[in-house]
Amino acid sequence: MKPLLHLTAFTLLMGTLGHAQVAPTLGRRPAEIPTPSRPAIAEPPLGLSILNDKGEVQAVCPLERTEVRSDIAGQMARVVVTQHFSNPSKTPIEALYTFPLPHDAAVDGMTFQIGPRQILGQIKKREEAAQIYQQAKENGQNAALLDQERPNIFSQRVANIVPGQKISVEISFTQPIVYRAGKYEWEFPTVVGPRFVTPATPDADKITPPITPKGTKAGHDLTMSVHLQSAVPLGEITSALHPINVSKQGDSEAQISLQEGKTLPNKDFVLRYAPRDNKLQTGLLLRSDGKGGGWFQLVLQPPMDAPPAQIAPKEMVFVIDQTGSQMGAPIEKAKETMRYCIGNLNPGDTFQLLGFNTDVYPCFPQPVQATAENIQKALDYLKPLAGGGGTDILKAADYALQIPDDPNRPRIVSFMTDGYVGNEGDILQYVREHRKSARMFPFGVGNSVNRYLIDGMAREGRGVPEYALLNEDGQKLASRFYDRVANPVLLDVKADWQGLPVAEVFPKVVPDVFESGPVVLTGRFSRPVAGDLIVSGRSAGKPWSQRVRVDFSKADSKDGEGLPSAWARQKIEDLSNTSPNEQVSGEGAKEVKGQITQVALDYHLMSPYTSFVAVEPTVVNVGGKQQTVEVPVEMADGVSYEGIFGAPGARDSRGILGLMPLGRMSGIAGAGRGGNFGGGGFGGGNGGFGGGGFAPPPPTTLPAPLENRISQLEARPVPGPTLEAQIAALPPEERLKAIRVAATQIAALPPEERLRIIRIAKMSEAIAILAAKTQPETVTVQLWLSPLADDKAKADFAAKLKALGWTQNAVLTPGKLVLGTISSDKLDELAALEGVGLIEVPKFK
Repeated sequence: MKPLLHLTAFTLLMGTLGHAQVAPTLGRRPAEIPTPSRPAIAEPPLGLSILNDKGEVQAVCPLERTEVRSDIAGQMARVVVTQHFSNPSKTPIEALYTFPLPHDAAVDGMTFQIGPRQILGQIKKREEAAQIYQQAKENGQNAALLDQERPNIFSQRVANIVPGQKISVEISFTQPIVYRAGKYEWEFPTVVGPRFVTPATPDADKITPPITPKGTKAGHDLTMSVHLQSAVPLGEITSALHPINVSKQGDSEAQISLQEGKTLPNKDFVLRYAPRDNKLQTGLLLRSDGKGGGWFQLVLQPPMDAPPAQIAPKEMVFVIDQTGSQMGAPIEKAKETMRYCIGNLNPGDTFQLLGFNTDVYPCFPQPVQATAENIQKALDYLKPLAGGGGTDILKAADYALQIPDDPNRPRIVSFMTDGYVGNEGDILQYVREHRKSARMFPFGVGNSVNRYLIDGMAREGRGVPEYALLNEDGQKLASRFYDRVANPVLLDVKADWQGLPVAEVFPKVVPDVFESGPVVLTGRFSRPVAGDLIVSGRSAGKPWSQRVRVDFSKADSKDGEGLPSAWARQKIEDLSNTSPNEQVSGEGAKEVKGQITQVALDYHLMSPYTSFVAVEPTVVNVGGKQQTVEVPVEMADGVSYEGIFGAPGARDSRGILGLMPLGRMSGIAGAGRGGNFGGGGFGGGNGGFGGGGFAPPPPTTLPAPLENRISQLEARPVPGPTLEAQIAALPPEERLKAIRVAATQIAALPPEERLRIIRIAKMSEAIAILAAKTQPETVTVQLWLSPLADDKAKADFAAKLKALGWTQNAVLTPGKLVLGTISSDKLDELAALEGVGLIEVPKFK
């Protein structure tokens, strides 16, 4: 028999339920998923492995290690990432690895190496690259395909890795160096954090790689080396999250490496360094195109210290992410930071505090005065918050921005989250279109957050991002936030080029400067001439301007090597902002897509619509038969397994990342505390429908407003004839609780009403329609299972399934999710069985 991919083990489901027959494509979901997705979890203890028909391990993870080499000079880094793959198994494999790169990287090269042979990757339109790769795969040739799924998420496929073969893929890019809080910073992400995805996320399967189980590791380490060159003498060089060795070579050069040589790829590498005398590296960097024109990057210093302005009253809206991925250390760091923010409001301020997961929970009905009493109420509200549920940042942003305007106070939105979502483009578009005069200052809370989203929210919200690493002082970060808000350095920044021959200068809207740091402008020039640029704005409420001499005649083809790629990357980002989430439609959208594609092809860059592909001409695997093996990733550092997958032993048939909002699916399967979008709900117990029953979940900390609404629901008399309508009309987060609370009334209802309520609770809409059909037909469904008490209950369940004509095709997640066929006229009886949590149309391949 063929080897089976062992990501979630192919095992006996329960009792005598039967063996799986079809291996799904694990960790991947089709684009047309109609419900939220989740990450898979690799089976302990080996992570990803291949099993033979006897269940014996044949091979382990095909990614051996990743090497990162970075050369930093001035405002730019040149980075090379090398991924080393091998196949110690007995059969050919295709490796699939989903990994992060910096969101602002201009990826401009890929090289494929097999032994001494090197194949240079070619940039192609995404569809063309996929076709080339697929043909080479079927031909039995070694091939590599690199796709961009988000600006910070990429997928690498390597085909026909034959037994014993070693292959490496080298990816190169340029990346800007940022200046933050008085230091230069280079950040390199090492892991894709778990994402909450919804039906609006068309490519959920591409951004949710499987995660290694708790207590194990994926087996692929990371090494890091950095060569740092500065135009001014260097001061202190530090790493925020990793111990490092620093070897200085003179005053302005250093070599940096990891102290332990290698590390787990589970948190950002954050390198910080400061000029010895706090003098910024400013000036003009040029690159000639050989035709009289070229590219430029201008770095200039606005006023270093704005005099303190009179403190004006503000409306502060504090938003805190209380989802499953924030459970534990992240939410405690967010609360530490938030406590300082709330406790240091000015007397003339008003404020609101919002908690959110898949719903928004306001502390007050509307913004209130920053009195001692209101501040204490907010601190009391904040104290019990714990992580649980899904991440609907769009809903929270909508709530914060739709609060009625206060004509006497500017609105400042402080948004604390890890950004673990899949609909970044929708969120950024919403902030851009609805912020009006509000300013948004997002905090990325955690050691491996979604910086693409956090930076984007700050850019579109005309604010500044902050990153609250778990080992840093939250009060210090909050204090810095207040300093920025109270004393911005330069507002309403404008650049007047005085007739100089420049075009397509990015960013098009120059960001305001909220702390000492440079203004960086990147663009093209068409003639080698000199002239003056005037940069102006408001500093401490007064006009400010600076005249800068610019001479394009000094450009040559030797300097500024990375400038063309950096400029093209910014142009692609600017065009992408007109087509959020890269899912555009209509004639205008086609034009934008065409423009992005052409820029990427012209400059040899990755984009949503272009990919790198490399093919080795020699056929190494005759017939092209191979097993696809997906590389598991580490759990992001500081993120709780319980927050994502539920507590150990939690009886949660759906409850891991990206399933249903907290509430209706806050745990289809029993008495477990919910993970990120899962938790308690239907479960064991006795009585109820057809011997099924609804067991109450354990106590769960809920936001006060929701808890109050549920208490009101429990106290409210529920008339029998209107119970179905009441339950159907409830918000999703209250529906399951209502059914549990009203179990006695439900049992007393006529059979047809009980049937309708079962359909509301235990069937998706599409399945309920099939169940109501008068003409039976054989249908394929997936069952989310509730736990059963003992082996006898499992055997009874298996017998009842068999009696209903259930034919099982596959185990998609052992003990939780199975795929099979049944006659549509048996769906109601199936739903009534103890052990069935939810019936849906299939969503897994």
